[in-house]
Amino acid sequence: MRRELISDIEAMLAGPLSLTEMLARVPIDMRKVLDERGADALAVAVAHCRSCRETAACNIWIGQHDEGDGARAPEFCSARDYLAACAPDRTGPDQAF
Repeated sequence: MRRELISDIEAMLAGPLSLTEMLARVPIDMRKVLDERGADALAVAVAHCRSCRETAACNIWIGQHDEGDGARAPEFCSARDYLAACAPDRTGPDQAF
């Protein structure tokens, strides 16, 4: 089951997709991405990303942030809610974004 889920996620993210670039730049808890509910939410986020009309703004934002930057997704991002839901839980004052 777990291997199937990972395979499904890899298939969803295949090809050029700004969401993969966003995932590399915002704080993400991969356990939330890889659980079964997370995979369903990822499918919705991928669909939103693929139909998004903010490609130019997205590419500019991606260009302004390095991988691992830890920035929050921009307001215009159609997958912003998903990315926020996958953020690590804050467990103490040292764990700011």
